[in-house]
Parts: sequence; C-alpha cells; structure tokens
Amino acid sequence: MAEHQTPNLVVVGSNPPWPVKWRNAMKKIKEFFNEVVAEMKKVVWPKKNVLWVSTWMVIFVAIFFGVVLGLFDRLFAYLFRLIY
Repeated sequence: MAEHQTPNLVVVGSNPPWPVKWRNAMKKIKEFFNEVVAEMKKVVWPKKNVLWVSTWMVIFVAIFFGVVLGLFDRLFAYLFRLIY
C-alpha cells in the first residue's frame, strides 16, 4: 500500500509569517501618527477671541432657529386644529 503523506501547505511567495506582518503593521501605525503630528503642526489655530465669538454665534443661531421652528410648529398645529 502507498503511504499517505500530508501535502506541504507552505507556498513560496505566500503571505509572510505573522512576526513580519506585525512589524509591518506597527511601522504603518507609527508612520500614520508621525504624519498626524506633522499635519497638526501646520494647523493655524484661531485666536481665543475669534473662537468665543464663533461659539456664541453658533449658540445664538441654534436657539434662534429652534424658536422659529417651534413657532411654526405651533402655528401649523393651530391651523390644522381649525381645519380638521
């Protein structure tokens, strides 16, 4: 009888072993964070005064549109109650 042999599953040129994959992944992660730091250094951050004015403007506009939409909601609810 012929002896049964398990086929060799290692294929030349296949995926590298896990330590190599791990090293490559860590290099990519390190490169990513280095690029993030480099880009963050390029950012021109707003002055404190500009930041406060912008923040209050956003808050004011949000409240204003909330009130306007609330008034329209009340108006349409009242009109629909009159009609139906």
